[in-house]
Amino acid sequence: MPRVCHARTNRATLPPPVSVPSHPPSSAGDRDGRLSYSVVVPVFNEEGNVEALASRVVATMEAVGASFELLFVDDGSSDGTPELLRAVASRDGRVRVVRFTRNYGQEAAVEALYLNARGRWLIQMDGDLQHPPEEIPRLIAKKDEGYDVVYGVRQKRQDALFRVAASRAMQWTMRSMMEIELPDDVSTFRLMSAPIARLVAALPERRKFFSALLVWSGARIGTVNVTHAPRHAGPRTTASRSSSTTPSISSWASRASLSGTSARWVSSSRSWVSVWACGSSRAS
Repeated sequence: MPRVCHARTNRATLPPPVSVPSHPPSSAGDRDGRLSYSVVVPVFNEEGNVEALASRVVATMEAVGASFELLFVDDGSSDGTPELLRAVASRDGRVRVVRFTRNYGQEAAVEALYLNARGRWLIQMDGDLQHPPEEIPRLIAKKDEGYDVVYGVRQKRQDALFRVAASRAMQWTMRSMMEIELPDDVSTFRLMSAPIARLVAALPERRKFFSALLVWSGARIGTVNVTHAPRHAGPRTTASRSSSTTPSISSWASRASLSGTSARWVSSSRSWVSVWACGSSRAS
């Protein structure tokens, strides 16, 4: 049975009770030991999808040919997701799992992913396979043109009309109220450099809208068209605590002042995370 380890960070906003069934990565990594990529996935009650997702991500990244890990954060699932993830991790040392002891919501899950990933580059995707792993090489190719963050722009979006309308409203609000130019039809399928991801994860905002923060950070932003697939299996899951993909307009308005506190913090601080896994301390 895999050993249970504990992930600890210097961020008080992260939920303290986190367990990590972890294995050393089997890929050798770069010359300095760092992995090239971390594919990071928040999941909540995705028992019908996690095994197929893991299989397809691993196959795609093996074809890419760079060292990688696949990191899941299970946001307190109440179905068979934790057991399935444990089984996947026990079979493949490149798969790691962080499990929350209860549901904390999508923002906390994404923050944990950003702070615990070990790769130089993070590739974020949803756990329902609406973001096909086979599109990852498109993000990587665009990154190689010199971008810090690459967003996948969904083509022929496979979502209900109300979700599409909510996304359009979100983009309008960002541009008109906060002067943040989000890419059209922005999604959570994206690639970003690890320093940028950790920077926005460590900002002092309690509830973070990461898509806007990545743009606001001053990173060089690129976009690439990607396929958007129907959900692979099961009903759409929504965690009970602030896990909606599109934040409420009131929460957007509350971020309109984003600025002063975070701008001063960014200019005066460095982002770091210390992870203790299976008895070894690691900082980056």
